[in-house]
Amino acid sequence: MLNDIHDSLGKWWDEIIGRAVETVKEVLRGMIIKNIDQAFANFNDHLDKFTDSLSKSPESFNPSAYQTVVDLAQNAILPVGVVILAFVFVMELYEFIKDTNSGVGAFNQGKYFELMATTAIMLMVITHATDIVQTVFLIGSDAVQKASATASVSFPDGLLESIFEEEDMGVLISAVVTSFIIKLSMYVCNVALILCMYARMFEIYLYISAAPAPLATLQSKDWGETGKNYIRAILALALQAFFMLAIIAIYGAVLGGMNTSGGDLDSVLLECLAFCVLAVLMLWKAGGISKAIFNAH
Repeated sequence: MLNDIHDSLGKWWDEIIGRAVETVKEVLRGMIIKNIDQAFANFNDHLDKFTDSLSKSPESFNPSAYQTVVDLAQNAILPVGVVILAFVFVMELYEFIKDTNSGVGAFNQGKYFELMATTAIMLMVITHATDIVQTVFLIGSDAVQKASATASVSFPDGLLESIFEEEDMGVLISAVVTSFIIKLSMYVCNVALILCMYARMFEIYLYISAAPAPLATLQSKDWGETGKNYIRAILALALQAFFMLAIIAIYGAVLGGMNTSGGDLDSVLLECLAFCVLAVLMLWKAGGISKAIFNAH
């Protein structure tokens, strides 16, 4: 009789412990899913705002700041650009006259008028330098708008199944900690997006404010590389936003296509964390990548 009672109590106790363990496991699974879901949902919300900001031209991003840099360009830098253009014209005219007088070539009236016409065109260019640069960024904004549809981040395929199939208590506890770190890292990624966006826009405004001066050198044989490099830098900045979105799109594709089978849950989550850190680092390198492609320095 006592043995029967003891066996009954033992089964009852084992059942209670088993249910308690299963309850704890379900709580841990819920915490993991909640952390990851919040991380990706928050990131995608910020990504929508980030994409919208990247697709804006410098003028529409912050009209007040844009007007400030335009005023700086027109009032402070344009006179410098005119002086540079005048100096370039004098140097080109000097070279033309020197070549003519030295017998290198006969006086070429067509080349003389070409020099005059080129100088007049360059004067118009530096006068409307801010509008020209703004147009370049409008082209970049169009590329960003077309690329924005592909930029999103979601759960890796099969991650939910891996979470529900995991039975090891220690792995689940470790996964909770890892998922919380992923949640924090996604917040860090959001901050990185914001910093990259504003750093790029600040750089754009500085380039716009100085536009007339480097463009004034385009006519010169000796200084022309300065203006050409400025144009390459503007193109690089215009498409930097595209490369930032491309990094996010690639990150989302790699994360979504991760193979979650054949490994424990904690390893999968650590891999997710590693890809998140890599995405943040690549976002900071987007400007350098864009300049390298356009050979700007």
